Amino acid sequence: MHDDDDEEEQNLAPKFLYTSSDLEVMEGSQVRINCRVSGRPAPDVRWQLNGQPLSQDDRHKVVVNESGFHTMLIANTKMTDAGLIRCVAKNRSGVAEFEVGERLTTRR
Repeated sequence: MHDDDDEEEQNLAPKFLYTSSDLEVMEGSQVRINCRVSGRPAPDVRWQLNGQPLSQDDRHKVVVNESGFHTMLIANTKMTDAGLIRCVAKNRSGVAEFEVGERLTTRR
């Protein structure tokens, strides 16, 4: 017998199980921002810096492992990397997000 409630239970909205806290970073160093997210179906995870999409390039990399950990790596940080980093996880059952403040200090 097919029950619609069973099908509904199979879908789970995204939920962050672990998130990084705010960071203070020396300009020119590497930053790792970590989160672990659950959800069914597996959520699509996107990163933003100060409200703008954060794309992968030679300094910004996203690493994902099988356990659901997502890591944003920022190499050779610059003052333009400072601000609010948001991670948004979305699937058909819902949306979850968290924010990390990144403050850079200059080398003297």
